[in-house]
Amino acid sequence: MKTKTTLTIALVTLLGAESAIAQTTKDEAYARALMQQVEDREDGADSVSRVTIEMADRFGEKYSVEILRLRKDFGPNGRDQYTFSFILSPEELSGTRVLTKDYSEISRLDDQWIHIPGINEIKRIAVDSYTSKLMGSDITYGDLSTRDLDLYDFAYIGSETVGEWKTEIIEFIPRTQEEVVRFGYTKGKVWVDPNTSLVVRSIFEMATSGQSKLFITRKIAQIDGIWTPTDMVFITQKDGNAVSSTRMKLTQTHFNVGLPESLYDVQEMIGVDENTLLQLVQY
Repeated sequence: MKTKTTLTIALVTLLGAESAIAQTTKDEAYARALMQQVEDREDGADSVSRVTIEMADRFGEKYSVEILRLRKDFGPNGRDQYTFSFILSPEELSGTRVLTKDYSEISRLDDQWIHIPGINEIKRIAVDSYTSKLMGSDITYGDLSTRDLDLYDFAYIGSETVGEWKTEIIEFIPRTQEEVVRFGYTKGKVWVDPNTSLVVRSIFEMATSGQSKLFITRKIAQIDGIWTPTDMVFITQKDGNAVSSTRMKLTQTHFNVGLPESLYDVQEMIGVDENTLLQLVQY
């Protein structure tokens, strides 16, 4: 009798373990599939926007930059993204042009060039890390870049309503130290709205001890048939306290404009004038 009872307990324990393993595998597969859905989200062959970046430190000091941002897909399957940025304000930066080429191939370093008015030359900037900050803000180039999902482990945490969105929570952890160094994050969680395939909230633990970054989507809009975040906030935290924040707002956004490839020719950067770019944004 004792042997029979022992075998029954062992069998129930084994079946429970198998069920837990099966559920874990299912959750991992679902998490990975949802992140692939986010990665494959339709964002057009190109886009134009007027972008306002508002920065604030913990003392309340504020600084803002306004940019015309023109993005176009290149390369195999349109996986490479080239972005031409023209700074409108502040006055001391007005007219500055930045060309960034973000390559999907992991082993290939991105390229970036800058032209500052008054300096009759184009300077190439080494981009050896995605942790570099955009215009000194809380936004890194990595925050705006795509990632190789095969370099991450994903886990499904559960569901939660965030604002107007019913989201699924996914935890991710980089598989390699190289990926941690590349983006500056050791792990994180994202809140995904399956209906729009948008990440509406996220929190990343930074490689810098005690620091984390919170991302919040405040508004989205369907523009040219594409769901688009139009108002976002990035908050850098130290031991749970806000150190600085950046708000990014997009206006005059359009997709599939048909931007000319010549706009992304390094040698043509100086010749592109503000009126031509404004006409493209007002498409």
